[in-house]
Amino acid sequence: MKIIISHDVDHLSWGEHWLHDLYIPKYLLRHTRYWTCGSINADLMWRRIHAPFIGMPIHHLEELLVMDREFGVRATYFIGMRRGLGMSYGHDAARGVIARLLAAGVDVGVHGIEYTNATRIAEEAEVFRSMMPRGTAFGVRNHYLRCDENTLSLQAAAGYQFDSSEEGVRSPYIKHGTLEFPVCLMEVRLLRENEVSIDKAKAETERILMDAELSGISHFTILFHDIYFSPLFPQHQAWYSWLISWLRDRFEWSDFKMACRSLA
Repeated sequence: MKIIISHDVDHLSWGEHWLHDLYIPKYLLRHTRYWTCGSINADLMWRRIHAPFIGMPIHHLEELLVMDREFGVRATYFIGMRRGLGMSYGHDAARGVIARLLAAGVDVGVHGIEYTNATRIAEEAEVFRSMMPRGTAFGVRNHYLRCDENTLSLQAAAGYQFDSSEEGVRSPYIKHGTLEFPVCLMEVRLLRENEVSIDKAKAETERILMDAELSGISHFTILFHDIYFSPLFPQHQAWYSWLISWLRDRFEWSDFKMACRSLA
């Protein structure tokens, strides 16, 4: 079984949220509630709610690049091309981070917002294409894994090489002319603010991966959001650091484009 690691880039700065959405008020209320419910301690709550006001980074791309490179991971980063659903950075910011990621030698794709309107799906693809080297193939993962019965065919018409917006433990498959890579494992399903200990999360992770291997899954896709590779989310950060070390010793790394070539 081959492992594909991917990162969704939902945020690039705290400042992008002040005028465009309600992400920061919701963030402050959510983490205050975690503290009042006993899910996090007062120190962690205090550090989280102060982060937007003291210039603490919200994205952790550089740290992930270093970590992934150390373990030989060929990760794909999905970058937004349209504002919506709490993702509020613009094209200039996206262009800059794409250039940095390409210079670091990693792959990038579209973190899509639109999933029902053919014109808007094509617009997101075209804007992204304009930021990439000519002729580069790329894929898409929709924000919050949104999709319906027509999404894959609309994405294929827009020129996407693959999609990874379905959730489930299964091998990649072709549908409506697009190669679909289901998201088999995602950190937010395992680590819910101390509702599950990291030891239990590790045990569940091992169980899911070993069951997938026994069932004959060819490519196992993992999603980890870069916002969680942070001291503000110590369990998430520790889990991911453990995960890629554990995986390296047991499986082979792949990426979406390598898998597309082998599965074509």
